[in-house]
Amino acid sequence: MFRQIRVIMLIPVFLTSGMLAQNTGATDPTVSLTNPYTSCTICAGAVWANENNANIADGIFTTAALKNYLNCFQSSCYFSRYLNCTHFNFAIPSNATVTGMALQVKRMCSAGNAAMDSTIKLGMGNVFYGSNHAALGTYWGMGNSSSSYGDSVDTWGYAWQPTDINDSTFGVFIKVLNNSNADVTAGIDNVQLTVYYLLNSGMFSQTSSPSGFNVSFTGQNLVVSFSATGQNQTLQLTNALGQIILSEKIPDSSSALFTRTINTEGMLPGIYLVSVSSETNHLARQVMILKD
Repeated sequence: MFRQIRVIMLIPVFLTSGMLAQNTGATDPTVSLTNPYTSCTICAGAVWANENNANIADGIFTTAALKNYLNCFQSSCYFSRYLNCTHFNFAIPSNATVTGMALQVKRMCSAGNAAMDSTIKLGMGNVFYGSNHAALGTYWGMGNSSSSYGDSVDTWGYAWQPTDINDSTFGVFIKVLNNSNADVTAGIDNVQLTVYYLLNSGMFSQTSSPSGFNVSFTGQNLVVSFSATGQNQTLQLTNALGQIILSEKIPDSSSALFTRTINTEGMLPGIYLVSVSSETNHLARQVMILKD
């Protein structure tokens, strides 16, 4: 029989692919530097200027002047050195299991079809760990747009420990290259990192839980309650593959509360999504079903 159902999403959200709200929240770095150091005269790669401009999303960029493709001599080069963003000041509990990390980078280029990712990695102490998440072959736009890397169940190919992430040197390494035959300028406005983790007692968030949409469990029964004052609302339960386990139209009502009990006997262990949608809103919780 099932040992426990854990509610691991505590806040209603506008649902997007891969969203899981149990996390540190999107966190800015407090220190960003060119790596290798700007003082390294023999290091290849364009130097980032005013690197700490990447710490805050304010439309002010750290920039790297990139030469045309394959033109490179020391800091006059078609690819950049690493922008190394660190000191996120995370405080992941020591007994947590890190389940994933999501990176958001707000960026731009002075010309289209020119700048693209070369390396997007995580690391600490100036050492990379895990996989390169660069979107190879995808050009940066000319406007200040955001690009996403990783998600709530992507550990970037490495078994991260809380002590790793809490280390002040833990951070992001970003290298960009110019694939065009003209000189361009690449810019980064902001870097944000979200860390997702699981505790033995369940998933937790540093964000408070608003009322109005609640998911709890009693034994092997999942209890869903929410305001049913809207119209054309649908309750759904889906598995991690997006397969619909239950779909139920909620009668239009002016009553304050609708409660539905779902028996999970026979359901495979894993992560499921409980959602209530209407024409104007989409609220969701994720739950984890464990099995002895």
